[in-house]
Amino acid sequence: MKAMLVDENKNLVWSDVADPIIKEDEVLVKIYAAALNRADLLLSLIHI
Repeated sequence: MKAMLVDENKNLVWSDVADPIIKEDEVLVKIYAAALNRADLLLSLIHI
């Protein structure tokens, strides 16, 4: 599956990752779309 990861330099990286293995008391939700807007990116630059 694909995932947006944060690398050691705090950059967003579009990557292939292994499918999650769910436990008996968990569910797996399939996501068809997601968004990241400019405000989200600007907030990621703030170091608190």
